[in-house]
Formats: sequence, C-alpha cells, structure tokens
Amino acid sequence: MKNKVSIIIPIYNAKEYIERCLESIFNQTYKNIEIIAINDGSKDDSLKILKNISKKHDNLKIIDQENTGVAKVRNRGIKEAKGKYIMFIDNDDYIDNDYVKSYVNKISIDDLDVVIGGYERVDNDGKVLVRTIPSNTPMGKYTIVAPWAKIYKLEFLKKNNIEFLSTNIGEDIYFNLKVMNMTNKIAFINNTSYKWFYNRKSISNTIHKKISKELQFEYLLDNCYKMLKNISKENIEENEYFFIKTVSWYIYYINKNNDKNKVYNEIIKYKKWLSNHYKNYKKNKYITVINKTGESIKIRMAVYLLMKNDNKTINKILLTIA
Repeated sequence: MKNKVSIIIPIYNAKEYIERCLESIFNQTYKNIEIIAINDGSKDDSLKILKNISKKHDNLKIIDQENTGVAKVRNRGIKEAKGKYIMFIDNDDYIDNDYVKSYVNKISIDDLDVVIGGYERVDNDGKVLVRTIPSNTPMGKYTIVAPWAKIYKLEFLKKNNIEFLSTNIGEDIYFNLKVMNMTNKIAFINNTSYKWFYNRKSISNTIHKKISKELQFEYLLDNCYKMLKNISKENIEENEYFFIKTVSWYIYYINKNNDKNKVYNEIIKYKKWLSNHYKNYKKNKYITVINKTGESIKIRMAVYLLMKNDNKTINKILLTIA
C-alpha cells in the first residue's frame, strides 16, 4: 500500500450526510488514504461535525474557506493533494469498502492515467434506482462525466494543467472531456461501489430545470469546443457526438419545469450552435439508436428524436413528455 490516494470532498451544507460519507472512506480496506475535506462556506454545522470527526482520524485534513463553488473547491483539492492518485467524492454520497482498493489495483498494475468505473443511484433507504457501468467502447469513456467513479494519476492532471471550469453548470464535463482527450492510458473496471445518493435538495437535481443566464450553458459549450480544438485531432466523431448528447440532455432537463415557448427557443438556439461548430452533425454515426454507445436505449432514443426531427416536431414530442 505504498501508493497514497488523496480523496477530495467538496462540502457545502452537508450536516445530514457528511458523517456517512466519511465513515465509508474510513472503512476502506485500502488504508493509505488522505482525505481533504474542503468546507466551502457552509451555513450549517458541517464544519463543527468535521472538526469533531477529525479528533479521531489524523488522515482527515480540513480546509475552511469562503464560498467559491464546487469547481474552485476541486481545483484547490488537486493543488493540496499529496497522493500519487486522486479521487473525488460528493459530500452526500458514499462508497463500499472495496472501492479504493479495486481502483488502485487497476491503475497501478497497468500504469494508467485514468480508471473508469460505474455507480449505483440510491435513495435514502439504500434502494438501487439505477445501476450504470460504462462499456469498453470508444464512447464508453464519455458515459459518466462526473469526476467520481474514477481514479486519476495526480501527476497526469498537474502536468497537463487539467482543472475544472469555473462555472455553475457542467464544470465536470469540461474536466473529463479534457482528461479523455489527453491520454490513451485509460481502462474500465466493472465496479459499482460508488453510491450516488438521490438527494432531492441537491443543486444537481434542480439547477438544470431552469433557463437562466446564470446557467452559462453556452459558455460551457464554447469553452469545451475551444479546448478540444487546441489539444485533440483524434476522437473527432466521438467528441462531436458528446456535444450532441450534451445539448440533448440540456433540452430534456429544462423541458421539465419551463415555459414551452422558452424551451422551443432553446432548441433552435442550441441546434444552431451544433450546426455552426459541426456542419454535418446530423450524420454522426452514433446518433442512430442501434449504434452501441454504452448508454441506455432511453438516452440513445432521446438523442435520436431530438436530432432527427425538425424543431416543431421536437417541441410537440417534448410537450407529450413534460
């Protein structure tokens, strides 16, 4: 166990869940772990709970700061990390006892830069709502854009200046899109030990349902496109499909709780964005429902319907599934 693993936890108003999250790390079979818990200006008792827990665990490092947002917190975690490898976990999630060990074994034995696994979406009773394992296909590495359910070689991230984009939507999209295009030393692991908690109060379950300038979705797309243009001449069709899927995902999410005329305008806006950046995007081979992308049939069907129909037809489809 000579390879230390740094686990970064951004913390914001997590008093209900942070103890469960930390206990799942303390209980790991792999013990050479440093935990960097960054309290991002919590207004509840999160910091107090952290300090009490740290009295019993000397591998827990607490950083208290004013609120800056999850992107800057994770970037600070990368700078503070001392391990050979780095992992991320959200403050309301938790992991099974073998989680770290299984990832470390794979990344160290095969000398990789990144190892990608799966997850289980669980409710408050521990019931599994969704189980996802990325497939070992060209599109598999794009299936889960979150930084968790992965392990990274810290030197690789620092050497290539890979950081999270400072925005309030999709900071992890930018980060992992850059990761996946900066190395071929990537492998998959058949592991769903990461438990992604379905927290109805969390930002990730609400922020995508509103259309506002603060969401900065176009800012995210533009930055991802510019970044890829500068670093990658490979994975062209895969990256194109990633943008297609991301636009589709955005449209479906905002459709849930918004005026349909606004949604319709967003459809026009972002399909125009796609045509301006990828002239022939509608011919992308991954759009077809039968093509294997490692995603569920539901996701592939959603992308197909949005990209293969005219805007008015799409709006009618969205009205029926609102």
